[in-house]
Amino acid sequence: MRGQGAIHGKLSDGHGPFAAGYCPLPMAVAARYFAPRMIATRRKKLRRLALALGLVAGLALGLFVLSPQLLTVADVPARADCIVVLGGANWARVPRAVELYQAGVAPRILVTGQGDAGDSVKRLRQAGVPAAAILVEDKSASTRENAAFGVAVLRERGCRSAVVVTSWYHSRRGRACFRRAAPEIEFRSCPAGEGSVRLLWESRYERGRVALEWGKLGWYWVVHWIPPW
Repeated sequence: MRGQGAIHGKLSDGHGPFAAGYCPLPMAVAARYFAPRMIATRRKKLRRLALALGLVAGLALGLFVLSPQLLTVADVPARADCIVVLGGANWARVPRAVELYQAGVAPRILVTGQGDAGDSVKRLRQAGVPAAAILVEDKSASTRENAAFGVAVLRERGCRSAVVVTSWYHSRRGRACFRRAAPEIEFRSCPAGEGSVRLLWESRYERGRVALEWGKLGWYWVVHWIPPW
């Protein structure tokens, strides 16, 4: 009985092999063996993550720098049946359309865009374009609808060729949408303004539009099957 009491005392008095905080030898060996491996594995994962983030950042920077070249589609102006002004950024797009009209590129101007067409007509009239030379499509709410609804007007008027006027960063997707909507009509792109790295660096608005355009370009390609060329 006295011996059993002594053993029980060693188990419960905090000094025995099962005392709190006691680490048996196998556990200590396992800790010394696995801890470095766990640290090395974690470091590998962090390096891979850093590499992936670096690649993404490099790709984003490359697209940013090359955006003026990759997004801009500027064809040589040629005689056409109509000039099509896409809705949005009317302060730049309408003057470009007026310039082409006054140069004799086309006898008519079609303005598009829900909420934009009315302002475009007003600007055209102020620039001296006669009302008889202005066509209106005011139901579209996207670039794809600009093309779908605008093409209906062009076909109704018997147009076989047209010049698409939009912002430089929007010119690739704009022309692609019209070509997809009406393969039988020849579309050329004459964008308003020119893009540059300096412009992107200085203008938060331009940076935002370019970033959004890259996303929309991919979306139109994958979802609507409109390739950007």
